[in-house]
Amino acid sequence: MSAPAAPQQRVLTPRLRDTARRARFWVIIAVVLLAFGGIAALGSGTASPGAPFSAENPAPAGSRAVAQVLEDGGVEVVLAHSLDEARAAVDDPASTGILIADQGYLDAAQLAEAAGLARSAVVLVSQPLDARGELESGIEQGARLGRDDEANDAFEPACAVPAAERAGGIRSSGTGLTAERGTACYPGRDGAGLVRIEQDGGTLTLLGASDVLRNDRVDEAGNAALALGLLGEQPRLVWYLPSIDDVDGAATLGELTPPWVVPLSLLAIGTGIAAAIWRGRRFGPLVVEPLPVTVRSGETTEGRARMYARGDAREHALDQLRLGALRRIAKLLGLDRAVGYEAVIDRAAQVTGRPVDELRRLLVDDLPAGDAQLVETAQRLQRLEEQVERSLGRP
Repeated sequence: MSAPAAPQQRVLTPRLRDTARRARFWVIIAVVLLAFGGIAALGSGTASPGAPFSAENPAPAGSRAVAQVLEDGGVEVVLAHSLDEARAAVDDPASTGILIADQGYLDAAQLAEAAGLARSAVVLVSQPLDARGELESGIEQGARLGRDDEANDAFEPACAVPAAERAGGIRSSGTGLTAERGTACYPGRDGAGLVRIEQDGGTLTLLGASDVLRNDRVDEAGNAALALGLLGEQPRLVWYLPSIDDVDGAATLGELTPPWVVPLSLLAIGTGIAAAIWRGRRFGPLVVEPLPVTVRSGETTEGRARMYARGDAREHALDQLRLGALRRIAKLLGLDRAVGYEAVIDRAAQVTGRPVDELRRLLVDDLPAGDAQLVETAQRLQRLEEQVERSLGRP
């Protein structure tokens, strides 16, 4: 008979399906929180860095390249996403320029106020400018600078504006502009790409050829030179990108939210917490579950004994008796469950004073020749346990 190994605790590795089922609730909670975060981000009024003509946008429609070159050239670029921020950013109007890239958020009075904050103002006309009457009387907007198939055609300055003269020809599409007064540059089929108007010691520049500021077109012809010349006239530039914060009476996220959303959200959160308490893992001692039938330990032992007797499995029965004896003796001796039977035998021999070989034959080596010898060995194992208890001074 081979020596019985020390009993080992069975470890069950959870399956992927079980793990996913347990984690499903927390995944749902995470998705709900991310959804609320996304809604909050969409409802915020600050202009997105990915907006067209944004100094923070490196995408083709952005203008990060122009802003970086201006800063490298010594121009302080200050970003503003609302009219209040633009007002606060203008310390000295005489040494400050302002770029206004409105996408339809400003009304006529706001646009006129923003353009008057600094000595030199550049207003991008990338879409129909409904507020042009308040900004400057006599301004007319055409459809495009040239024909639809002339988006990449070059336009010559044909004016005395210093920035345009230094830049030379540009390649751009955009809105054609006409004005009753001022200087028109880059004439096209339906108006000019740039109009410069002198106002009370300052300048107002309407830039219909707004593509010269785009990252994907700034390197064409004289586009970069024109953009840097217009925006770098003053040592400080306020880059004003209006947002929904500038809209008078703009509804907040709470005002736009239907009245049933908050109660439903609270109900969903409460339901989720209740489900977590109901289905979550419980820590602490195990709770005894009442069974429909109670089987006494003695009956279980007798049933096993009859099963072993019918199968003539004396060695298997003896193995179970010896394993049980080894576990109980190891517990009496204060030994760890992971120790081998050799350590248990040596320690039991020291405590009882019996020879190690004798205990090894009893606990490991001897095989029963019949049922009578099997019963005798079981009785000897029981007497050994009792002897260990007495040797340790236990009743």
